[in-house]
Amino acid sequence: MIEYRPILQADLHGVIELSTAAGGTSLAKDPERAWRALSAPGVTTIIAIDAGEIVGYAQMQSDGAIQAHLSSIVVAENRRRQGIGGRLI
Repeated sequence: MIEYRPILQADLHGVIELSTAAGGTSLAKDPERAWRALSAPGVTTIIAIDAGEIVGYAQMQSDGAIQAHLSSIVVAENRRRQGIGGRLI
């Protein structure tokens, strides 16, 4: 069963691995900066975990009142088309 929850700093390595596997490079370049970007005020990052493995994440930015924007969404290639991305949003 997949668990959806806000990111914790302990999840950062798994998120970076997932991002890198999907072709992303910016998070892996500087993990400290990546953590700040994923957890900054106004940012919400939700992860999807299945059997202890991070299989997806979504990063959103919001002004807290009117607008929210999806900044990034990644789902592991072998877990796509299972509704994980939609549930992350």
